[in-house]
Amino acid sequence: MKFSTFDTPEAFAQRVRPYLLRHEAINNLILGLTATLIDDAHHYRDVFLATIEADEQVKLAAMRTGGPFMLLLSHLEEPAALASLCEGLRGEVLPGVLGPSAVARAFATLWCEAHASRFELARAQRIYQLEVVRWPTPAPGKMRGAQPGEQEMLVEWILGFERDAELGESSRHEAERWVENYLRRKALFIWESVGEPVSMAGFNGPTPNGIRVSYVYSPAHHRRRGYASNLVAHLSQHLLDEGRSYCFLYTDLANPTSNHIYQAIGYEPVVDVDEYRFHPQRG
Repeated sequence: MKFSTFDTPEAFAQRVRPYLLRHEAINNLILGLTATLIDDAHHYRDVFLATIEADEQVKLAAMRTGGPFMLLLSHLEEPAALASLCEGLRGEVLPGVLGPSAVARAFATLWCEAHASRFELARAQRIYQLEVVRWPTPAPGKMRGAQPGEQEMLVEWILGFERDAELGESSRHEAERWVENYLRRKALFIWESVGEPVSMAGFNGPTPNGIRVSYVYSPAHHRRRGYASNLVAHLSQHLLDEGRSYCFLYTDLANPTSNHIYQAIGYEPVVDVDEYRFHPQRG
């Protein structure tokens, strides 16, 4: 099998897009991150892009956006490709891996055997896909675009989302950059009730036919009132109306409430994805 790396996201996209589109929902994160890199080559640092191929056919795609981020894996069509990827990454330091459950675990096992390390499950998630919105019980208020004058509040909400999701909290500077980026793209929305912002949701990571809904957050005192459900439903319909065939969404399987809410408004489960962290062997 052939291990290949790519210097530009454009070259990577040209090579892997037909393969990734066989399972667009499963691969929506790689597709979306690649689109982000094509739009802004400096959005991430130290980007790693690779394929494993056999008979000139892609069997596995992998990417990493540097720093603390996991190695991200696509769906897998040839199990032997994982060993080839491990060999190609020899000498690299990886914090962990994220991918479809069986693929991520198989890679984690091979990697840790080769590097005398161990792995642990850090987060179990599920990818959902929506094609038709099922409208929830209406909540008071309406959806509107987030405004530049709300940046301070939005930064606090981003940091709150990351704390609740145990994602590892960004610095305030990083959160400010994130909010500025979303505001510039008009990709962040608010549910407003009686003149007060009560919930937030955004979108990111466009794929050829879909887009990912992300950063769904309501402050604690505004929860369990249907605000987030209504916001996600209206935002999803807005994205479909703009020409997307699908909306994608990641959920934490440790939060059964959110999984139920999203299914109730039309998000259907596609695949479970796991994040494994790598650690030195004990003792």
